[in-house]
Amino acid sequence: MTSKKSIFVYPVYPLLLVLILALQGCGLGENRSNCLSKQPLHFGVLALITLNGENQNITVAVYEGTMENNTLRYEKKLNKYSRELWLETNKQYTVIAYYKKDGKTYQVVSGIEMSVSQSGRCYQVSNTVIDLRLKD
Repeated sequence: MTSKKSIFVYPVYPLLLVLILALQGCGLGENRSNCLSKQPLHFGVLALITLNGENQNITVAVYEGTMENNTLRYEKKLNKYSRELWLETNKQYTVIAYYKKDGKTYQVVSGIEMSVSQSGRCYQVSNTVIDLRLKD
């Protein structure tokens, strides 16, 4: 005894799988945990900073391009609760962190440029961490 039901049900499964994948923002083989369905114009950068007895709040200055261009975008205080800088994607930035050590002021300077890549309908941002830690 053959079942006519199997003739109609089995072709539907691959069709459903294709439909589900098509409706999602990312396709097969993509890292969906970092997938954004729209191209981001701004994105948060995690700033790695040194916090110690002399430095509980770190002032950072964010320059568009190089600091020699003198295009200061903003200054912000970072601490253990706030370590994120919101920047436009696909632009180069120079970030300066100001530290105190033995009564003197030291600067840590680092550059960053976040890039956005696209694969299908999936957008991913890379280069989202900047190291502004004080070196011994």
